[in-house]
Amino acid sequence: MHQRLVSIYLAKGEESGDYEKAEELYKVMLKKFGSSNVSVWIAYGALLLEKKNDSEGAHEILAKALQVLPKRDNVEVVRKFAQLEFNKGDPEQGRSLFEGLLADVPKRIDLWNVYIDQEMKIARENVENKKKVEELFERVITKKLTRKQAKYFFGKWLAFEELNEDNKAVEYVKSKAAEFAQKLSDK
Repeated sequence: MHQRLVSIYLAKGEESGDYEKAEELYKVMLKKFGSSNVSVWIAYGALLLEKKNDSEGAHEILAKALQVLPKRDNVEVVRKFAQLEFNKGDPEQGRSLFEGLLADVPKRIDLWNVYIDQEMKIARENVENKKKVEELFERVITKKLTRKQAKYFFGKWLAFEELNEDNKAVEYVKSKAAEFAQKLSDK
């Protein structure tokens, strides 16, 4: 019911530019459901970043979420906020959040994948970010990957380079993949 009311307030806010009622309702929802519901924190953070351009407020919400939510939800909350930053806020802040996550849980291949996807979206819009994507791929292939995971990342990297029509990089990725396969077969 609360979510429905928030969507009504957001629709009215689109017309008037005033999101105060939606923000007040989010505060009520956080008091009621904040200790167990990750989506409320994320939705409130999205409102602050997207509609109100309040990145400081979003950072405060993330900090409060990390204090209130159970530890097992921390990775999910930070990942979602990092994605929000990439899509609606400051990509540099999103990078910082992802780098912090990867420092804490470097074996979580799913986080690497989400981080690479976010960087690839930006690289499509800004060619200068291509180097950041390539650096991430270089880092992830040094992790302990299964054959299936390695095939996935090399395929994704190859598709990225082909999309950018960089023949030299395509050959480099193919040679890295062959090198990786050789290492696996030597074991």
